[in-house]
Amino acid sequence: MKVKKLVIIIVFLFCFIRFVPTGFMVNRKTIHEIETPFFSFFNDECCMFMSSFTSLKSYATLKFDLNNMVRRYEKVTCDDKVYYYDKDNDVSIFDYGVEFGLPFNKFYIGYIPGYPDVCNVES
Repeated sequence: MKVKKLVIIIVFLFCFIRFVPTGFMVNRKTIHEIETPFFSFFNDECCMFMSSFTSLKSYATLKFDLNNMVRRYEKVTCDDKVYYYDKDNDVSIFDYGVEFGLPFNKFYIGYIPGYPDVCNVES
């Protein structure tokens, strides 16, 4: 009986983590602190500010979480490029996406420190 309850709890937790949007946490393993969906694990950082992560979440849930995350930020358009400025962590996200994988999905976030003031430069 105890084993059956334990199996039910484990299956419930797995389904919860995999399919329920859960919010965000500040990831301190990147060069500059950025927010990532809960239940995400840092992989590496390439080219200074392009970070990749592994997640227990499903592809659709991860995509939903990332879209909700950047939707909270200030949207800045500059030379037909969109940046999402996170004033709490003082970073601007310029690219993000999800890659399907089994059993874990991966996602990446490209960012620059600070406000995207590249358009304010007059030539």
